[in-house]
Amino acid sequence: MSARADRVVRTEQQRCPRRDENPVNSAHFSHADWWERGRWASTQQEADAEVAEMIAESPNVSSVGNLTWGYGGEQPRTCSYCGGIHPDDAIALIKAGWSVDATDKGYKRYLEPPGYRAYAESFWKVRAGDMSEAHRPPRVESPTPPVKLYVQHFNAEQIAAFNVVLKERAS
Repeated sequence: MSARADRVVRTEQQRCPRRDENPVNSAHFSHADWWERGRWASTQQEADAEVAEMIAESPNVSSVGNLTWGYGGEQPRTCSYCGGIHPDDAIALIKAGWSVDATDKGYKRYLEPPGYRAYAESFWKVRAGDMSEAHRPPRVESPTPPVKLYVQHFNAEQIAAFNVVLKERAS
């Protein structure tokens, strides 16, 4: 059994709305979907064990990144089918200062911890050869796997709450 399977806690049953995007996949996976906690390891030892397992299972994988959840509080719930964050947990992270980053898909966003965007922008400037920044921001790890947000999981009330939090932050 994998390290991840040992730590996943199913919290409530649901049906992922993203199943309807691909009827072929939906037909092959008739089991229930769950909101679950445990997508990230709780300790570095668990993360190391999972990385070792992933590398052993796939010869093309040499590095996986940071699998620990080092952001305080409980790990957010994620969908067992698509990996998207539970809407209520997304709103809580945004209230705690996490940024919402758009993608090229209108229905998908990524959530990043406070300070990550400044770090990433600085990192890429330095990597491109711009050494003028003498004081780079401290390194901020982004969770791997990333915190994905799919709007299909939001109901009307959650969308309204999400928009309120974003408007409050903008003002």
